[in-house]
Parts: sequence; C-alpha cells; structure tokens
Amino acid sequence: MTRINLVASARARKDGRPERKCYACHLPIAVGTAYRWAQPSRYSARIDWHDACPTPAPSALESNEKRSMAMAAFEAAYDDAEALRDSGADAIKDEAEALLSCLSDALGEVEEMYRESAANIEDGFGHPTSSSEEQEEMADTYSSMIGDLGSDLDAWDEDDTERTEDAADYVERIADEVAGLIADAESQMP
Repeated sequence: MTRINLVASARARKDGRPERKCYACHLPIAVGTAYRWAQPSRYSARIDWHDACPTPAPSALESNEKRSMAMAAFEAAYDDAEALRDSGADAIKDEAEALLSCLSDALGEVEEMYRESAANIEDGFGHPTSSSEEQEEMADTYSSMIGDLGSDLDAWDEDDTERTEDAADYVERIADEVAGLIADAESQMP
C-alpha cells in the first residue's frame, strides 16, 4: 500500500505553480491548513487531499496499474450492488446480470493486460521466463475470477403461487447473492 503523508500546515508555493487542489472536494488547499498526500509510484501523479476529507479509494492509491484497474472495478461493483437494493423485483435480475457482466468485462481487460505483458516479455527474451510465467499465472487468476462471476439468478415470477418470499425479500436475496459473488471473486485477487 502507498504511504500516506501528513502535512500539518500547507506552505505557499513560491515557484509560481497554482495551489494544490484536494482530490476529494476539488477545492484549493489553503496556506496554513493540514492536508495529506500520497504518490502511488514515482511515475504516477501525486494525490493531495484535505485532512478533513475522506481518504481516496484504495484503487487510486495502488501503484500497480493492472491491480488498480481491478480494484476500481470491484469498488464500482460494490457500489452498484448496494444500489440493487433499491430496484424492483421485476428489474433486479437484469440489473444484477448487467452489473456482473460489466465487472467481468473490466476484469477481462486486466486479464488481457497480463497476457500482453507476458507476451512482451517472451518476445523480448525470445523464450518464456519466470516473469512471463508469473504474468500468465496472474492472467489465469483473473480468468478464474471471471468464471466465478457467472451465476444463475432466478427470475421473479409474479404469478408463482408456491412462492415463499415477497418482492422485498426477493430483492434482498438477489442483492446479497450478487454481493457474495463479487466478494468471492475479489478474495481471489492477487
């Protein structure tokens, strides 16, 4: 994880650059106020935020680009899964399947990036190496995660006389099932 630094009192910038802006609220960080900053890697942009503002999402603080993309996909999926609870019984199955499909697509992009990295390493050396094999293993892990996101969600049938749950319970069950699928896939993340 990226190191988070605390600056107790912001100083004026004398080199003519504009004031730092908060990553969370986008307001300038005024001279004399406390703020935190992090730079995930030496190649990435520095992230500054007011001490009172929430810390940026873990995906923003991750230094590995591929892992950061996967983390961002999971963060968005969790938010979308929580929003499923506001759906109606007739629409939740389609919305849940669309959410899982979107997460699968995002993880597929990460998988493809790992496979491309492996191919580039092999092309550069002219043969497989331990690094290229490691990249392939990472790609296989993401492929497995995508496979685990497939589900067979049952549809709401308004006319089912043997139904044992009402619409609200059905929505909760589907939302919990989707959140569980997301958590299971995320637990495999390297």
